[in-house]
Amino acid sequence: MNPLLVTDNYKVGHPFMYPKNMQVLESNMTARSDTRFTSKGFDHKVVIAGVQGLVKEYFVKAFNEEFFNQPVEEVVEEYADIMNGVFGPGVITTLHIRKLHDLQYLPIQVQALPEGSRVNIGVPFIRIKNTVKGFGWLTNYLETLVSNALWPSVTNATIAFEFRKILQAAAIETVGEANPFVVGYQAHDFSLRGLLGGKSGSTNIGHLYSFIGSDHVPSIYYARKLYNAKNDYIAGSVPATEHSVASSNILNIVYKLQTEGSFEGTVRDESVDIKEQAEEIFIKKMITEVFPTGIFSYVSDTFDYWTVLTKILPRLKQVILDRKDTDSPAPTRLVVRPDSGDVVEMICGLRVAPDESILNSEEMRDYDVVKDCGKYYRYELNDIYSFGEYCGLELIYLEEVPEHTVRGSIEVLWDIFGGTCTEKGFKQLNSKIGLIYGDSITLKNMPEILQRLKDKGFASTNVIFGIGSFTYQYNTRDTFGQAIKATHAVFSNDDGTEYEVDLFKDPLTGDREKKSAKGRVAVFEGPDGFVLKQGATEEEQDADAFVTYFVGLPGKNFVRDDSLANVRKRLLSQL
Repeated sequence: MNPLLVTDNYKVGHPFMYPKNMQVLESNMTARSDTRFTSKGFDHKVVIAGVQGLVKEYFVKAFNEEFFNQPVEEVVEEYADIMNGVFGPGVITTLHIRKLHDLQYLPIQVQALPEGSRVNIGVPFIRIKNTVKGFGWLTNYLETLVSNALWPSVTNATIAFEFRKILQAAAIETVGEANPFVVGYQAHDFSLRGLLGGKSGSTNIGHLYSFIGSDHVPSIYYARKLYNAKNDYIAGSVPATEHSVASSNILNIVYKLQTEGSFEGTVRDESVDIKEQAEEIFIKKMITEVFPTGIFSYVSDTFDYWTVLTKILPRLKQVILDRKDTDSPAPTRLVVRPDSGDVVEMICGLRVAPDESILNSEEMRDYDVVKDCGKYYRYELNDIYSFGEYCGLELIYLEEVPEHTVRGSIEVLWDIFGGTCTEKGFKQLNSKIGLIYGDSITLKNMPEILQRLKDKGFASTNVIFGIGSFTYQYNTRDTFGQAIKATHAVFSNDDGTEYEVDLFKDPLTGDREKKSAKGRVAVFEGPDGFVLKQGATEEEQDADAFVTYFVGLPGKNFVRDDSLANVRKRLLSQL
């Protein structure tokens, strides 16, 4: 697609609206607000991500292949046909498109803070201007394309780094030394199927800045192609089942046990539920024949998750413990994966009311179940009366809850397989067994899970989290208020001399968060992070923290060629 068509319709009329004597227009992109983003410990800084991918994918590849290298008449005709259909015949003329094509390069300069940098809200992180006089219209014409590519990258890179901070702190607190390999795998990118469209390699490149675990193949490809990562360790994953794999195998084995009385030498055991026996046969086959070594992840709730944990795994305990390790940094391990239910309760279990003395008090609202005569019950509290300072509560028992549900997955696995204690005194599961959970993990429930595990005496590194589209897609450009605004222009007089004007916007309505910077912007690194200088000189811009990512030149463009390894190092050094 011609990248000039990656725009809003109202943009195409702007070349005819700007002052005819405007020679140069400079704009910048800024994350203006974080009022819609909540994460405990967030320090009001966003992670710069996606700039190099943007310029390589669009400013170089797309513009060359889909615009400059196409016959000018075809490009102009296509553009005219679309705009005539939108605005009516002849309303939008195409001389400026023809002139740009005749130039045979994109007369634009893109500068930004180095990717992996973290910049304070309200401080610009990218600036764009035209490099050939008379093409000032092009600067903000590109706003839609640039914004569309960058706001998701910046947003998700920032979210990923918040996860990394949380996991790093929890590991230091409960393990001792935060092993970068282990923590780097603790948040695994599960988001691809829930992201918008196929061009999501750029959307989630930022996950790879903070983590090395991912099932997101397009972002790995994107890193290889556009971030010099072919020879680097980009990301890893493990063989893992899905429900179609599990159900097709289990129910096929059920059929064989029912009709033939056995499956591959295993005879039907009438003392065990047939589906339970079939699932045990399937798991054993996977970890002894198909994947006898290495990590294997098993989605465990196709039928009855708790049957897998409390009945099947105990019978397979020795088989699991006998699997051989390899030379890989990751040990051979069976990872169970629940995929339904309340994530906090599935992993950590339920909170048991500790003392009968609080049974009819407001403190009961802080717990999930009450123990009575050796059994656990969910409950609700009903107000009996309220008079002045006096209040009575009625405790009503609801359904009985099995003990394994109260204990939660990690404690149940510990009871079966045991483990070791970290130098901080917290329990770490046997290396042959693990757990991953990837359904609606958020910056709100992950800290709760880690805290609940800590309260029960378990290290944070007992769990791997799959971060999905609920977290990486459930955002908009307004999550961090990202916007591109023009702040400086150069105009010409009739006699050929030039003058400059500082541009800005400052709406009196609203909460003033949409006020833009004014004039040329320069960004310098201070003791508390990057700071903005408005009304800067060209010399100050030359000396500031921005680096050049792209300059359109005749014959060959200049393109910054940083690596994923450098970006990771730059970001993770800020933990």
